[in-house]
Amino acid sequence: MFNKFDNIEYLYDKYSKRMYFTSLRIVGNEYDAEEIMQDVFIKYYKYPYKNSINNIESWLVSICIRQSIDVVRKKKRDKNLIDEYAAERDDNITDIYDRGQEIKIKISKEITAENIKKAVLSLPEILRIIVSLHLIEGYDYEEIAQITGLKQNTIRSRYLRGKGKLAESLKTA
Repeated sequence: MFNKFDNIEYLYDKYSKRMYFTSLRIVGNEYDAEEIMQDVFIKYYKYPYKNSINNIESWLVSICIRQSIDVVRKKKRDKNLIDEYAAERDDNITDIYDRGQEIKIKISKEITAENIKKAVLSLPEILRIIVSLHLIEGYDYEEIAQITGLKQNTIRSRYLRGKGKLAESLKTA
């Protein structure tokens, strides 16, 4: 008997946009987001226990999130390795991507992981939770809304407010 979930084209048509945009929010790069989405479909196609998956969309998106986070971590490790061996520069510019827009922030060399931890911990509780879930854990606004019970628009505005306060704390650190 024909099962529509065995048809990779059906799944691609149905879930590719969500996976692409989920990945894009995490990695901030269209090429990487598309690669990750394609890899997830290949993983699904090769997965021997497809019939045991209860919610295919949830499975695909969670794999997509994990792979996106892995790509970000790998790029960060690679960048740290390159910076280690690069010539000393006057200032270090880090590109941060947020919802497809490039924002350049100059980060002084005095900022350490400890300063970042302190800045995150100094945020009000709800802002700290939202910023941590989005930036560190890689959850999208919809998932954060489900976890916290708040509306997506509220999550977005509090995330932007929290990110702004975090940036201000780091500038003064």
